[in-house]
Amino acid sequence: MCQAMGIPPTKKYQSDGGPTPKDIGTLVRQHCTNPKRDVEAFRDALIFNWVIAGIDAHAKNYGLVLEGNAVALAPLYNLASWLPYESDRPSLPKAKLAMKIGGDYTLRKSDRKSAWLRTGEALGLDGDETVSRAEQIASKVPAALGQAAESIPAEFSGSEIVEMLLDRADSRARACSRVSTAVGVALAAPKRSADQAPQEKPVVDLLEPSLHEALEPTELDELEACGKMVSQTKNPVCLPLRIEVDAAACCKPEQVPQFRPG
Repeated sequence: MCQAMGIPPTKKYQSDGGPTPKDIGTLVRQHCTNPKRDVEAFRDALIFNWVIAGIDAHAKNYGLVLEGNAVALAPLYNLASWLPYESDRPSLPKAKLAMKIGGDYTLRKSDRKSAWLRTGEALGLDGDETVSRAEQIASKVPAALGQAAESIPAEFSGSEIVEMLLDRADSRARACSRVSTAVGVALAAPKRSADQAPQEKPVVDLLEPSLHEALEPTELDELEACGKMVSQTKNPVCLPLRIEVDAAACCKPEQVPQFRPG
């Protein structure tokens, strides 16, 4: 896409001044023989890369195919997931995509209904339909990756990388398939006897991916502080936590469950 737009390859990333999803959508509409089909295909590519954490899907990894007088979006290529290579799982929400989804690069901010409403509209597509499409694609990713894994050469079938990809993609895809819904949760410290050692695992590591990615860094810090407080007491403590992620309607305060220590 950089060549098609006359943009130097050094600006392939949007953060370096390269093309945005809207820029590419506009180019496709102006020059492709079947613009609606190809804009929708580009949107689907954005969705897929979002689900698998394809953080290197920059403008040079999208292209056009010329055949006679016909112009079409090129078949997708260089689709790579970061999931099996992340050594620190809590870093996933901070991972940045190559192009903004909505108004932000991070997965945390992209995992929101409003981000896909805005992306759909920027591409000239219906926002609500784009959200539904995001959930639909996400729901199909685990089975598709599993099927693809069955076709790889035998010498790679037991690869740790493959197993990590399948496991982590399944978890992330399930979270992405619920992007249109609000997230709310109450975290409870597990019960333990008085002679058990405090739990070492940080409480933020126990979050479902969808919740972890919805929280702001300051909220994660506050939650971690609460987790340390809980680990120092012998009695289980319920932590009330109410999170709203682009909900169409929010719960009234009186509808939020109340939790008490003990």
